[in-house]
Amino acid sequence: MKIIAVDPNPEKLMRLSAEIRKSTPPGSSVECFCDPLYAHQYSFYHPVDALYAVARMGPLTGLELAENMRSRYP
Repeated sequence: MKIIAVDPNPEKLMRLSAEIRKSTPPGSSVECFCDPLYAHQYSFYHPVDALYAVARMGPLTGLELAENMRSRYP
């Protein structure tokens, strides 16, 4: 399972990724991004199963990011 976590605050991102890793099956991959545009770029080249994102971020909101990824990976 490939999971992406996005939060502009690095400390919160580390806590989020730790909690995700605790609750996912062994072998799952959690990729972390502070910039939603990097997460968006990453999703073009890597299939994504789940996304955890903050609602309000810089140039791209968590909802927009989710909509973009969902259109590629329903």
